Amino acid sequence: MDRIDVLSRQVVEYLHDGEIKTVNMFGREFHTDGHFIVHILEYFVSKGLIDKVSQTIRITPKSRPILEEIAYMKKTNF
Repeated sequence: MDRIDVLSRQVVEYLHDGEIKTVNMFGREFHTDGHFIVHILEYFVSKGLIDKVSQTIRITPKSRPILEEIAYMKKTNF
């Protein structure tokens, strides 16, 4: 908890472009497992730093079924 400001700053900077970022995108950006990062992102949502949304994705480029993945974006007023 002592270093939460450092991590929250990195997350907000990553979301600065206003684009929706999925959990997998966060995992690649921060070189960690998506299951780990989702707990941190949910904490930031509870603190009002970011918004939780969903993003439609395809499992493969040619796949037909579209799935919803947890995603996050910068708060509009932040």
